[in-house]
Amino acid sequence: MGGRATFDFIKSQYPYLKVLVCSGYSATMLDDGKFTQSIDGFLQKPYALEDIAHKVREILEAAPKQVSGGA
Repeated sequence: MGGRATFDFIKSQYPYLKVLVCSGYSATMLDDGKFTQSIDGFLQKPYALEDIAHKVREILEAAPKQVSGGA
């Protein structure tokens, strides 16, 4: 299973789970018009340990996103 399929599966099972995506591609290359709005953070590879630590803290402190699809 690729990264995008993994993301879709995880979010379908745990819609409130926060997700940080790390990729060698830019966020705009991964975006289908909805993807970057669905993730909680993005880091482009390569990144330093300080970068991921800062991004994780930022995501954990952010207000929860609204989950669509009434379950």
